[in-house]
Amino acid sequence: MLASLGFHVASRAGADGVGWTVEAYAEGGLDEDAVIARLAALPPDAHLTYALEPVRVRDWVAENQRSFAPIAVGRFFVHASHDRGLTSPGRIVIEIDPGTAFGSGRHGSTVGCLEGIDDLARRRRITRPLDLGTGSGILALAMARTWRIPVLAVDIDPEAVRVARINARQNRVAAWVRAEVADGVATGAAARGPRFDLIVANVFARPLRHLSRPLVRRLAPGGIMMLGGFSATDEAFVVVPYRDLGLRLLRRYDREGWRTLVLKR
Repeated sequence: MLASLGFHVASRAGADGVGWTVEAYAEGGLDEDAVIARLAALPPDAHLTYALEPVRVRDWVAENQRSFAPIAVGRFFVHASHDRGLTSPGRIVIEIDPGTAFGSGRHGSTVGCLEGIDDLARRRRITRPLDLGTGSGILALAMARTWRIPVLAVDIDPEAVRVARINARQNRVAAWVRAEVADGVATGAAARGPRFDLIVANVFARPLRHLSRPLVRRLAPGGIMMLGGFSATDEAFVVVPYRDLGLRLLRRYDREGWRTLVLKR
């Protein structure tokens, strides 16, 4: 009903799943009396409460940019394009704009994986990595820039792969990052060739558990598996099948309620 009156409408479930909150925005020239009359005509059993209020003029672009301030994680310095030109001496600079693919660098699961890559690079040289569920490609970019090697990045979402390719070009690693659409490691380049000495999978608990056997099958002896995208309470659910397949836990990272695990075959 609000949309038919020219509003831009968004809605979300209420706290504890009780009720709904609907927010609707319209520009100037709104007939408030007509809106109130339409709201009042809704059935009483809707239990509707509402308020109309003006929204002050704000620089939404500036506010959005402030919410994506640069961050430093280990050797990595991640910023969006509006902060282009900023440097962090001694760090690997990665430019990622928030967009239609997950992975701006600020999420706790991404931070945990970046820390894991940074720590691993202090101890080991990686030659054949896989970024499973690449999203924006940020972890593939980090691996390519760290070890200066080709990285295979796969995602089930074609839009994510498109964005990852753009970001690889933007960060001048298009020659090193190969992004392709794939469902896990059953098809495409992830299913062929030598096994990987590092697999980074920052997805969710249930797909990680579901993919445990095919992922371990594609991990080289002595290889490292980095799993992220789940809460601490889901660790056992995720890690048990990997342990049953012979991997041992080396390290945990906890950031903002998200857990990242590093395992070795």
